[in-house]
This record gives sequence, structure tokens and C-alpha cells, in this order.
Amino acid sequence: MNKDTPIACRPGALSHRENQDRRALIESLRDAVLSLSWSDRGLSAKVAKSKDTLMTAGLLVAFESQCCPFLAFHLRVGAGEEPFTLEISGPPGSGEMLRSELGL
Repeated sequence: MNKDTPIACRPGALSHRENQDRRALIESLRDAVLSLSWSDRGLSAKVAKSKDTLMTAGLLVAFESQCCPFLAFHLRVGAGEEPFTLEISGPPGSGEMLRSELGL
């Protein structure tokens, strides 16, 4: 992704059912978020680690990468039970779009 990549979601990239599943994943992950930090380009979320939250984060990345090709995703998982970090970033203005779209 270069700095000129437009913030443009792909309508129709997900089926109605996939969009419903995506919303459910966001709601589920929201409850496990321990802290959030925002920038103009995106967000960094520290998330309580469990098998379920890791699988939820992975599925969310799969859906979001289909409908928002301008976003990059980084999932950092440390040792033991320490929280993992999910970072979502894109061109300038992506942070505001994510805040609105994800409702976080």
C-alpha cells in the first residue's frame, strides 16, 4: 500500500450473511479489548488473549481485508497469557473511518 491508496471500501465484497458475521465478530471482540489507541492512520488494540479472541481476530481480519483492501493488519501474539495486539492501519484518514465503522 502506498500513501496515495484511496480509502474506498468495496461494496458487495461480502455477502449479507458475511456482513452479519462480521458485525458479530466486532461485537464479540469489543468486549475483550483492554485498551485502544488511535491515530489518523488507524488503531492499535490490546486484547485479552484466549483461543476464542485469537480466532475472532483472525476471522475479522479475513473479512475486513476483503472489503477494505486499503487497510493493513498486524496481529502480534506474545508468550503465555499476555494480551495480544491487533493493529489496523491505512492511508491518512483511515483512523476516523475505522472509528465510525467499527464503533470502538
